[in-house]
Amino acid sequence: LGNTPTLICAPNTGRTMASPSPSKKPKTDGNVQDFINSTNSAYEELHLAFEEQFWGTKMNLGGGSFSVEKLSATKEAMEAMLRDPSQLAKAEALLAGDPQTGQKIVVSPDQRQVLECFVRTFKCYQMRDPEAVELRNQANAVENALNEQRNKTFKLGYRPPTTTEGATPSGATPSGATPSGA
Repeated sequence: LGNTPTLICAPNTGRTMASPSPSKKPKTDGNVQDFINSTNSAYEELHLAFEEQFWGTKMNLGGGSFSVEKLSATKEAMEAMLRDPSQLAKAEALLAGDPQTGQKIVVSPDQRQVLECFVRTFKCYQMRDPEAVELRNQANAVENALNEQRNKTFKLGYRPPTTTEGATPSGATPSGATPSGA
């Protein structure tokens, strides 16, 4: 996970959204950048919580901090944010402009790229049928039950093969000499 922020979308410029110098920063609607920043911040928080639970449960770390129930909750929270129709509508509206007045909202090329990525991402998660959302949740529950059973059944960790002292499974010692020392 490191220190790299998890973002839904960032411009493909090799720099972050905050890096343009003030003199080169385009004059844009502040609401656009606020939406981009708040969306990426919310996603980063939800994704980090999910990732911690994902790896904690996959590695069977336990200790009360990691559980299948917490994994399910963090995954559902992240996916709920991504499938929220208001997120999609807001990103589309910022790209399209004001439908009442026909006035375009000024967005920089970087902002346009990020908003277009938001739209693509949010569209992938749209589930307008509540029954589909429920089926998704049921599938997650089955997956988590399997994960929990795996954690109870399989022991994780390295177990070296059984060999004679100093010999590798093929019969040669690590130095390449024969076990008898000849």
